[in-house]
Amino acid sequence: MAALVPAHYLTSVPPIARDYWATGARADALQSAGWNLGWWWALFAVTACALLRAPRWPAVVVALGLGAAASAVSLVHTAVLSDDLYRYAWDGRVQAAGINPYRYAPDDPRLTPLREDWLWPSAQECAARGKDIPCTRINRSGVPTIYPPAAQLWFRLAHAVLPTGSRDLGYELLGLGVSLAVGALLAWLLWRTGRDPRWVVLWACCPVVPLEAVQNAHVDVVAALLVAVACAVLLLAPRWSACGGRGRQVGAAVLVAGAGLVKLYPFVLLPALVQRCRPSAWTAAVIVAALAYLPFVVSVGGGVAGYLSGYLQEQGYDDGDRFLLLSLTGLTGTPVRVVAWAIVGAVGMLAVLRRLGPPLPAALTVFVTLLLVATPGEPWYELILVVLVVLTGCWQWLGLIVAEYVVYLTAMLGGPHVPASQGAYLATLVLGVGVTVLRRLGRRLEGDRVAGSAAADRVPPA
Repeated sequence: MAALVPAHYLTSVPPIARDYWATGARADALQSAGWNLGWWWALFAVTACALLRAPRWPAVVVALGLGAAASAVSLVHTAVLSDDLYRYAWDGRVQAAGINPYRYAPDDPRLTPLREDWLWPSAQECAARGKDIPCTRINRSGVPTIYPPAAQLWFRLAHAVLPTGSRDLGYELLGLGVSLAVGALLAWLLWRTGRDPRWVVLWACCPVVPLEAVQNAHVDVVAALLVAVACAVLLLAPRWSACGGRGRQVGAAVLVAGAGLVKLYPFVLLPALVQRCRPSAWTAAVIVAALAYLPFVVSVGGGVAGYLSGYLQEQGYDDGDRFLLLSLTGLTGTPVRVVAWAIVGAVGMLAVLRRLGPPLPAALTVFVTLLLVATPGEPWYELILVVLVVLTGCWQWLGLIVAEYVVYLTAMLGGPHVPASQGAYLATLVLGVGVTVLRRLGRRLEGDRVAGSAAADRVPPA
């Protein structure tokens, strides 16, 4: 297996999956999960097509109802494909004790009094899992946290509001609440801005929402909510395309910065959503980020970066191995990293200069570019992508989520990770670009037809 899967990816796969690789039962379960996920996506495609053609408001109600039901069912099982929520719970517990979460790793003996049976299992359970004693469910327990300040605030709030003993279910219920709020906001925003509210089905019924936002309780759903609110602020602003509504521009920038302080990657949306507007919007985003980090910097200095540099190295970004699509060019090491940064930077600059259209289509372009260049292989990053797809109607880019699951499950099963991953991303790129080009040609032909008809109507009769 090690010969088929890059070493850096083996270390990035959640321990909750790695612990059971040696058992055939676990491999069978993962294979079954892959097949079930494939059928789920097929059912989602049929459902979306049907509801997008159904009567408007009944379709919206059915979509939101089906999404809520699927998310509720996902609560029956605890997290299977990720163990991130255990780190969330630990960071919240550490903060509740008045300790900077960036100061110590979970394994640090000074934090031993904070350990509880849920996160630090008994000796018998450790032995059953083939782990040294003491063992923990927390991933990367030997290094400090990587999560930014807004995520830490969410963990602290979760620790404060969740009843003692709620454990996994408590975080999953929080994810359910946030995902339902995103769905309701998107439906309202689509209606309020004159768009078709039936497009909310792409959020409500998309498999990634109940799996990653609810069952695996990924904090990325909080970032998705903040991005959705930022889009609402922009879409409802007067003359937003000309940078009108100074307060709304600043508000949108602050919200996107907040999303970036939950998980860093949403910061890439700032050039697209703020664009070439007043400097006050950019300044506000910088100030919010600085103020969020300040209390932690005072305590630990540069330690606020946590495990970020180690994570990037672990994921293969330092040596360039993780850029799966760009690796098809034969580039490695520093050259591929330079090309990757250049592509993302160039697209971001085009967005700032308003060469990629209005803010939302530009944001989708920038975000898709980031995912295709970085090829992260972690499906929960795409929760923000779904928000942008719903608001723009560019359904073709949902293929990126399917590609991410192919990458993720193939790596966990020890299959030929790189060829399968490259094929999945390449197929997504071809589909996305192809459908985009065809849709633009269709709109252009329709515009020419309408213009020709109008011109004919103006010709006086002979």
